[in-house]
Amino acid sequence: MCYDLCMNLSDFNFVGVGKIVLKTFEKETYNIPHLHCLINKTEDGFEVINLEFGLVTFSADTEDAVASLARMLIEYIKRTVETLGFKTLVDVVAQNAMNDYWTEYRKIEFTFAETKDDVGHQVIDKIKKEAVEDFKRQYGIETTVKFSVFGQAA
Repeated sequence: MCYDLCMNLSDFNFVGVGKIVLKTFEKETYNIPHLHCLINKTEDGFEVINLEFGLVTFSADTEDAVASLARMLIEYIKRTVETLGFKTLVDVVAQNAMNDYWTEYRKIEFTFAETKDDVGHQVIDKIKKEAVEDFKRQYGIETTVKFSVFGQAA
């Protein structure tokens, strides 16, 4: 299947958004910011389009397509940093090639936010829950966790 990110956006059937959070190893000198994606439903399945780097995966199942995108992003980032340096990632995300897709992402995320189903809050809620459980496990103390971040999907 030939994929063209220059297609007219009206040709897409965006049905969701996502956020992929990659944690680097302690030995790494860099972090990877949260990465965003749009989910496009086609006749045959789902395309998942990464907004930072323009990478695309396809599967009949959304979870498989997202998992495949996560693997692809890991490979892309590792190879890019190892061969061309981290600055290359900065140069790629500085381009405006995906701006129209970012607009679609924001529209969908705000549509989900109207019913409290936005990805951003789902991610934060999961992080907060894991942090509270970790404190309880380690110290036997319940705690609340508050912090501010920007914007993820199921």
